[in-house]
This record gives sequence, C-alpha cells and structure tokens, in this order.
Amino acid sequence: MGEKQKTVTRLEELERQALDDSNRWFGDVRAAQFLSHHVLALCGEVGELANLVKKIERGSLDGRTAQVQYDLAMETTDVFVYLLNIAGLLGIDLEKTNQIKRAQNEKRFMAQRAEREAARVNGQPQQ
Repeated sequence: MGEKQKTVTRLEELERQALDDSNRWFGDVRAAQFLSHHVLALCGEVGELANLVKKIERGSLDGRTAQVQYDLAMETTDVFVYLLNIAGLLGIDLEKTNQIKRAQNEKRFMAQRAEREAARVNGQPQQ
C-alpha cells in the first residue's frame, strides 16, 4: 500500500514560484530571507495601491484610463506576490485556509446581517 500523495494546488505552485523568484532576485540580501522583510514589503505595496485608489477618489487620477488600470493591476499583483511569499514561508495552504475563513465569515457576517435587517424591520437606527 502506497502512501497517499498530497495534491499540489495552483496556489501552492504560485507560493513556491514566488519564493524561488525572491531567492533568485534577493538571495544575496540576508533580510529577504526573513518573514519580517516580506510583511513590511507587503505593507509598502498595500500603501502604494491605497495611494492610487486615494488619487482616483480625489479625482487627480482617472481610474478609467488604460495606464491607471495597468498601475492598479500591477500594484495589486505586487500585494499578491508578497502574500504568496509570506504564505510560502509559513507553510500555509491558502486554498484550505481560505475555505475555512470563508465558512467562519459566512457564519459571522450573515448573523450580523440578520441583526441589521431585524433592526431595520423594527425601526431601530443603523449603527
């Protein structure tokens, strides 16, 4: 009887690829091997994405232009890549944990929605 082999998911493949890329590009930089580096880099990329969104909301960038759409896509992808690196370093199966988190959120947020709807029906002010 053979051992049951774990099926590798696409996200796990992407995690491995992101870590391999990071090691190839920054393997000579000691800090790049640490979780803190990737978490701080993720924060920086989220900040860059947020800055674009802020400029769109303020009206100083037109979010409908091809360049701004491209910039949004690239910043979002930067966030995704650092998240993949973090998950890979921690050995997190994002597909599995996403399913768990979705089930938790479904229970939590649907209960909150039911409370809001009940309050609305009873004429109570919204929070």
